Amino acid sequence: MEMQRCVFICFCHWPDTPSPQAGIMHHEVCWMSLQVHAALAALLYTEKPTVRQLAEQQWELASEFDSRYSNVDWVAQEKRWGPKLLHALERFLSLQ
Repeated sequence: MEMQRCVFICFCHWPDTPSPQAGIMHHEVCWMSLQVHAALAALLYTEKPTVRQLAEQQWELASEFDSRYSNVDWVAQEKRWGPKLLHALERFLSLQ
């Protein structure tokens, strides 16, 4: 549920105007989208082998700004990903 809300915010509420409120929203969305990029990378890489290049691009976006996504224990404790997503991340990281 949390990941779905994050995806919704990232894709539906990206700020279009340079107002102070939009700047705050933009900052929040950018940090939240790191989680989305990392999750998408793991799932694409393990479940859609035909789009591995896209998975790698998603991973670069996430890991460039926050290398902690390479630590499965941190992701499990801090981001509280579910078992399927954690397993996908473990598989993705083992292939790198």
